[in-house]
Amino acid sequence: MIDFRLGDCLEIMKTLPSKSVELSFTSPPYNRKRNDKYQEFNDINGDWYEMNVNVINELLRVTKNHVIYNIQANYYNRADVYKLIGLFNKEIVDIHIWEKSNPMPASGKAITNAVEYFIVLGSKSLKSNKTYTKNIITTSVNSSMPKEHKAVMKYEVAKHFIKNFTQENDTILDCFLGYGTTAIVCDDLNRNCIGIELKEFYLDMSKKRVEKNKREKAEEQIKQAFIDGMKEQLSISRVVVPKDTLCDNNKNKLGMCNCCGDNNCHDDFCRG
Repeated sequence: MIDFRLGDCLEIMKTLPSKSVELSFTSPPYNRKRNDKYQEFNDINGDWYEMNVNVINELLRVTKNHVIYNIQANYYNRADVYKLIGLFNKEIVDIHIWEKSNPMPASGKAITNAVEYFIVLGSKSLKSNKTYTKNIITTSVNSSMPKEHKAVMKYEVAKHFIKNFTQENDTILDCFLGYGTTAIVCDDLNRNCIGIELKEFYLDMSKKRVEKNKREKAEEQIKQAFIDGMKEQLSISRVVVPKDTLCDNNKNKLGMCNCCGDNNCHDDFCRG
């Protein structure tokens, strides 16, 4: 079940009981100052550090297991990012790295920023659902972004964390839902999701993406059921003639095909 909620995440999270979700997985706005990522949101926040402190504290309250908090340190926010890591040093149990195989290149001889952090917070160590899960994931970035939101979470990255660190029917909270990738991954993996979004425009787009994903899955299931049904019918209808009854070219001594009885049969299916 996907539970969409419109409003300020700090106010909405106050209504959630303590330890009511198994995992929180979210990514706050960049605070890039250039304001070039979101058409419907002003990405200039003079209290960005304080906002993140309040959000992380509230996420820790409502989350049973772990909070996975995605941040990219950029020119404008890196001091605050490192300050956050220092503040929550006792709650941080791991930091995973998303390495981008095709990042936006820096100009000149400046260092290209090719990674984002997924800060894992909780009271116990993080355990995966499978063996040999590394704390780094490498993928390309999204090849195209909608003009209204140029910071859409990569589906494969969200799936990596939700699939490896939650169970079916768990509830995942995304308090910065944005374009709804977390909700789509939860729907695909049979997880519940609470998605909070401040802007009604983005919440509506998230709902449309989830509904489109559901329709496409249903159509694929119908298509696969049809293919499976046809395979089963072909398997049932095929006649297998014992080899000891066959003459040359699968014909009997009268020259008739043993499968269909036709004197002029050249069907590869009948010949087995």
